[in-house]
Amino acid sequence: MNDPLYFSSDGHLTDVALQILSDPESNLDELKRLEIAEHLSFCDACLMRSIDILSSAAAPPLEESMSKQIMKHIRTKSRVNWINQYISVGVAACFALLLWITGVFSSPVEADRNLQDIAAEFTQGTNQVTDTLSGYIQQFFDHIENFYMKEDLNHEKK
Repeated sequence: MNDPLYFSSDGHLTDVALQILSDPESNLDELKRLEIAEHLSFCDACLMRSIDILSSAAAPPLEESMSKQIMKHIRTKSRVNWINQYISVGVAACFALLLWITGVFSSPVEADRNLQDIAAEFTQGTNQVTDTLSGYIQQFFDHIENFYMKEDLNHEKK
């Protein structure tokens, strides 16, 4: 199957084979095209030569309408990529902030100390509330007691 037109004596592809492969209008039968493509899949030297030939070939000029569509598509894609990038960064920052606030990044000693501080503040707050409430209740009963004492004094005077 190694045709001397397409393969050299050392087993590599010839320049003719690479030129024919790169020409879409060539009359190369599918079996030969497949054989050349298979050789390119495992031979790095021939693959590099093929890339050089393809990159040196001039690209056909684009129609004006086609280039406008391509540029519009590129701008749209770049805008979408830019937005997605900043959305991803924003979500990651919010997630990191949430983890930081909840104390995931603090050491267990700090977490225990923080819990102790929170418990102490809670206890102090509840003590203030109960003291204030007790004071109001005491004042309420003092007013009631004073009221009844005045009533008793008025009653005794009569």
